[in-house]
Amino acid sequence: MDSISKWQRAAILSYPSTLVKLTALVGHGLVLKPLTTAVQLGVNKMLPKGVSSKSGVWSSPSLKSLAAYYVAFYKNLSLENLKNNFKGYDAKEEAFGNKFMYDEFSIGKGMLEIPGRSHGYIKSFIKAAEFAFAFEQLTSNYLTRMADVMNQLKNPNLSKDEIAKLKEEYNKYDITNPDVQHRMGAISLEHGKWSILMNDNKFIEKVNQVLNAKNIASYVLKTELPIVKIPVNFIGRVLYSKYGVLMATTGKKDMLKGEYQKGLAELMIKGTKDLSDKEAGLISRSLTVGSIGVALFALGYLNSDDMDEEDDGSWKIKGKHIPKALLHNPAFESAFSGAKTAKAFKKEKKKDMFNWISDMVESDKEVIMHNPFSMMFKYGAVYNALEIFFNEKEGEKEEDKAKRIAGKKVADVFIPGIIKEIAGELDTKEGKGWHPMGEVIKRESKGDDIFWQEIKKGIPVLRESVPKKKKKRKYYHK
Repeated sequence: MDSISKWQRAAILSYPSTLVKLTALVGHGLVLKPLTTAVQLGVNKMLPKGVSSKSGVWSSPSLKSLAAYYVAFYKNLSLENLKNNFKGYDAKEEAFGNKFMYDEFSIGKGMLEIPGRSHGYIKSFIKAAEFAFAFEQLTSNYLTRMADVMNQLKNPNLSKDEIAKLKEEYNKYDITNPDVQHRMGAISLEHGKWSILMNDNKFIEKVNQVLNAKNIASYVLKTELPIVKIPVNFIGRVLYSKYGVLMATTGKKDMLKGEYQKGLAELMIKGTKDLSDKEAGLISRSLTVGSIGVALFALGYLNSDDMDEEDDGSWKIKGKHIPKALLHNPAFESAFSGAKTAKAFKKEKKKDMFNWISDMVESDKEVIMHNPFSMMFKYGAVYNALEIFFNEKEGEKEEDKAKRIAGKKVADVFIPGIIKEIAGELDTKEGKGWHPMGEVIKRESKGDDIFWQEIKKGIPVLRESVPKKKKKRKYYHK
């Protein structure tokens, strides 16, 4: 059973389009980093000093931090780094985190490791760059706070207790202290992982506890949920981008980590004296990420007439087809949500705030279901069963439903993603031949051999023998 789950995990990670998505993520990081840095700077200029001064990684960025980002990216191109990645080794993880770089690295030996380690290498460019950016930010922030304490210690009227507290504060941010340096490295590493959707949370920890139990149920469940962290984090980041400003203003209960994040409204009443560094960083981060999300939502909303979603989840923007793989960024989903909201609201008979909010929430659901990693959730028989029963076809027999579920499960477990993707790229609306960026023809199993048709859909050439799926009309919320 363990070998099957390892094989399935490698099969999922072998999708070439996933490598394209991750490469796109790296490209987006390079291009968008100056914008993110500028927004972060603007946010901290507007925040109360009691918040901005404690924000750490998310405090006012400097050009030195931005330069460290791009220098680290360049250094990551070294042959030594490539070798270390494929050995499953990272000095930063060894020093501040786990001995293995990513979860994918511990899936097995030999060929089964190659897809995961390829992913790890691509993601390492952003991880290393964000680590360097975060470490430089902390260094600058801590030096400022050390200088501030030194200035306060010059006051001749301080009591012994006040002097002792200030010295304790100084030691907390003394960058010459090895313990402080280690803490800075751990925080920077966490920031790097957060940037590539590899951060941990309570939900993922609980799921992994169940999956790692040594019993038959856990092995079966592993084939249902072969990969959890990235798709869960992607969904969380989509909502974080869109509602970050609201979260930072009102405060929120973090459902995944079980922590409460103070909001600016509360701080205006109670003050920032008792605000921790972590809480300040969360507020600044929420406002930075959320501000970009709001701007992109508005951009999508105002340009909805020029944005149309395709059947395969890609988009046509001003008539040009852009594959979903090239749009892999949680922030971009805010723009798609804006376009969907505008299109739905235009069709409403009664145009009021209730229907607008309802359409916006509905758009969130669609964006989440069609996110670039949604296929990782669709590898389970339970998901397929729910999808089939909720989209029940008129007159379909229970036996046919069972065949469809079983056939898809067998295909998902045993057919590598690279084979499935080639099958799709040879079966596109662009016609005969190989079209990596083409729009794949939707096919649906019918007739007496539903089980085998589900398997054929993942095999080149044989896929074309499966009937085409009839296009459904899109209905918007009323």
